[in-house]
Amino acid sequence: FMQVPVDDDLPEVACDFVKARGARFNEGVVFKEYVELVRYPGRGDFTTNEWRLWFMHQNLVEITANSFQEVEQVEPLPEEVLQQVKEMAKQIQSPYFTIDLAETDSGAWIILEAGDGGVSGLATSQDPQDHWKYLYQYFQDT
Repeated sequence: FMQVPVDDDLPEVACDFVKARGARFNEGVVFKEYVELVRYPGRGDFTTNEWRLWFMHQNLVEITANSFQEVEQVEPLPEEVLQQVKEMAKQIQSPYFTIDLAETDSGAWIILEAGDGGVSGLATSQDPQDHWKYLYQYFQDT
């Protein structure tokens, strides 16, 4: 990620970025607002409170801690936020995707991004064999 100020030369900065990437440039540039996230004590350092929600055919199938946080030391994902995201996910026409959520320093929750499940990394707490077995079984049943 590259944090740059948003001012009059942003279009020029974006063009310079694309030019610098050259043949490694894939499809587009995404601009995201920088948001300060809450920090909790972690293993030797502070960590954010991020969660990855895994969806298959618009159905929530797994929720994983996504930033090395100690689940017992952070605020849980509020049920009302979870319900709102599940409703939003019904609009995403993809068979397998993720939505990443994070707690801001003001206590609000935001969507960091939504992504293709095939390129979303597993959390360190996830068992890859269990995840892929579950994925296989889910798509066999649908």
